[in-house]
Amino acid sequence: MQNANPITPEVQQAINATVNALFFKIGIYWFLLLCVIIVLLVFLGHRYVNVFVEKSLEKYRSEIRSLEMIEQARWEIKRDACLSALNITNAILSNYKYEKVDEEDIVKQSVTTRAVRECFNTLACTCDTSVVIDELKNILYSSVKPDAIVDIRTAVRKELGFGNEIIDTDREKAFVGKVIGDPAVGKAKVTPS
Repeated sequence: MQNANPITPEVQQAINATVNALFFKIGIYWFLLLCVIIVLLVFLGHRYVNVFVEKSLEKYRSEIRSLEMIEQARWEIKRDACLSALNITNAILSNYKYEKVDEEDIVKQSVTTRAVRECFNTLACTCDTSVVIDELKNILYSSVKPDAIVDIRTAVRKELGFGNEIIDTDREKAFVGKVIGDPAVGKAKVTPS
């Protein structure tokens, strides 16, 4: 009987060499394809990470801008309340009677209870400390001299972040009692209180 395997060892060796070469080539192609896929994933992943980071940063920047706008609005309300406290102080001080100061040396200024209440409420809601409120209460409820305006000005400067330094150090002439040119004064001479 004849050998059922018509493939000779030489043919088998040639087939094995061809298959091995084919698998080697296919392996190289798969390896290269895998490398391309990895590079694409890294590139796309990098782009995705960049997009994600940019979106996150923009959201963060937007939140910061929003907080800055709120803080600016809050500061402006506080500034208006502090300036109102100074105007109320001027009105209150102009209506007190002081030793060695003639009543006609100070032009009276009016203020309403409502304005004082609104000022206190706004100060209480916006100020970081009680310094301005304390000074205003001192002027409203204590026996003070006209130079008390210096103390509340200093408190306002501190509250608004303009520094702790006392700018007007001349306490004797710090409060303006009247000025030339004011229709309420006529031709009277300016007299420091």
